Amino acid sequence: MKVWRYISSGTVLGVVCVATLVSPVQASEELTESSLEQLIANHAPEDSSIAPTVLQDGQYFAEIDRTEVSVESGKDANIEISDSTGSALLKPLPDKVLSVGKASQNGSVHYEVEDGTRLITQPLKDASVRLSVAIADSSQPTEFSYDLIPDGGSAEIVEGHVLIQDANEEIYGTVAAPWAVDSQGRQVETSYEIRGNLLIQKVEHTHANAYPVIADPLFKRGVISKVLKEQWSSKGGYEISFKVSLQARYWWTRVSNWDKIYKKGLEDLQEHYPRSMNKATMHQQWRCHVYGLPATFTIDLEGWRKSKPNWVSTEIPAAIKAAVKKKDPKAVSRACNW
Repeated sequence: MKVWRYISSGTVLGVVCVATLVSPVQASEELTESSLEQLIANHAPEDSSIAPTVLQDGQYFAEIDRTEVSVESGKDANIEISDSTGSALLKPLPDKVLSVGKASQNGSVHYEVEDGTRLITQPLKDASVRLSVAIADSSQPTEFSYDLIPDGGSAEIVEGHVLIQDANEEIYGTVAAPWAVDSQGRQVETSYEIRGNLLIQKVEHTHANAYPVIADPLFKRGVISKVLKEQWSSKGGYEISFKVSLQARYWWTRVSNWDKIYKKGLEDLQEHYPRSMNKATMHQQWRCHVYGLPATFTIDLEGWRKSKPNWVSTEIPAAIKAAVKKKDPKAVSRACNW
């Protein structure tokens, strides 16, 4: 069994100082599965916690609201994210031989990789999936591949984030901007590259880093990142408050994607919150918020508000007029809650 340890290129052997490189296998402290998970938790930019997994029929399953995430316990480590609107298949490190996956107490699944690295998959409670690689020393690879793009689909990198479409040019999923740190929390240079149907993460680790180094793509299907509340209002309808993923805002930069964001977000909301989303006014308010997405961080939809099919020609011009006349830029962002 491979022994994982913290190492540093600054280690001094005895009292002798030498100009040669320190061997990457030197170590001072054994690193356990829980230590790796803690390192990820300390530095991952996402605040969503890990969803518990249950082993069944050779797969680890996580039930997250109405979404199911399944992680292969065999040597493929394939992951499927599915709900009634469709599914996404993720194949981390498809060019590597992996050990059988082993789940830890918190729901992470660990795989030993033939090159000495370790793959750690983590289904999160917002139905995204974290795919972490732990690099043990400077002799190990600097590139890691992920088969995330569906057949016939496409992907592009926008300000570090990866936007993936299926063969029908619909939103398939997104990958958050890459990050990598060493065991002391120092940033390690990292970037993405698309090669055919593979997403490649490059991690520029060297003997100057304190190992292990953690590199972490995060895949999310859908555009809703977090629902803050769903409640009945005394005004006579359900209210729902939520946040849209950062990646959805990058999709928004092209006008041609606005309808895709609306459609995908509506699917997400109807799937998980059907009682709140069964009125036309909720659909109208959501579309309105999509049009002004960059100016809106928390989105509120209120079922007791009147349906206004012609909101584009009535509410938006009035909001722009109020913004100019009263010097109130927030008037536009409030236009969607008429």
